[in-house]
Amino acid sequence: MRRWTSSTAEGDVTKDIDDGGPAFPLEGQYLEDGEVVYMPGMSLRDWFAGMALAQVKPGTTVMSDMERTADLCYGIADAMLARRRR
Repeated sequence: MRRWTSSTAEGDVTKDIDDGGPAFPLEGQYLEDGEVVYMPGMSLRDWFAGMALAQVKPGTTVMSDMERTADLCYGIADAMLARRRR
């Protein structure tokens, strides 16, 4: 669960969203100085939204409105995460 903040005309809106956790985490990566770092990568929600975006055809009505397109793609991602929880 991550806290997400988005800006609207009315101001910033913050809410907790189940983002599915990291999509491609890299644990225990060693740097040259021996330090071990954890890189969580993008969230699974972002990955699903990107996959949905890849299916939107250029030149369509949806694609001409970027905010609507983002809402659509993240709506699909949220539905996919909800389905995984069943």
